[in-house]
Amino acid sequence: MENDGSGGAQNMAPDAEPPSLKTGPATATPDLTIDQVHIGAALSRLFAASLGDAIMVMSQSSHYKHCALSDIEWLLLPPARLGQIYIAEMAHREKGFRKPIALLTWAFVSEEVDQRLQQDLRRPARLRPEEWNSGDIGWIIDAVGGQQGIESALTWLKHNAFKGHRMKMTVFNAHGAAHIAIVEGASHDT
Repeated sequence: MENDGSGGAQNMAPDAEPPSLKTGPATATPDLTIDQVHIGAALSRLFAASLGDAIMVMSQSSHYKHCALSDIEWLLLPPARLGQIYIAEMAHREKGFRKPIALLTWAFVSEEVDQRLQQDLRRPARLRPEEWNSGDIGWIIDAVGGQQGIESALTWLKHNAFKGHRMKMTVFNAHGAAHIAIVEGASHDT
């Protein structure tokens, strides 16, 4: 890739690193103010930290502990990009350190995807990136972590992201049988 000095590329070879993945100091473009560059950098770091927190929670789960890194691409990236992930944290009483203890991901799917999700409840839900926001039928795709963390996350989500929505969720009883539970978001009146 050749640089013309303006921060943009004159031409890009097929094997060249895309500008968005360029490392080194951030360069302002004529379209962005320095504040926008700093805000973008902060949001990028927050996104990366959120993924790290989610991976930390998943690494403690027997269900996800041995997932390959490639699984993160379909498990976490689509909901994280859409803001459809919530990470519950616990704070240390004396020092204030925060630790992620649970995560929830959710999708709003089409009728076709809804039918597919209901067909085999024993299998983990696997959505293509475009399916995470393909309709208006709510599904909690993953709830990972301790019971207290999941309940705390659900309480917050019912009054925020799930407000006015009915969310379907696969749950398992003590014998391992799966069924669909409904999580009711708060009404818009509350």
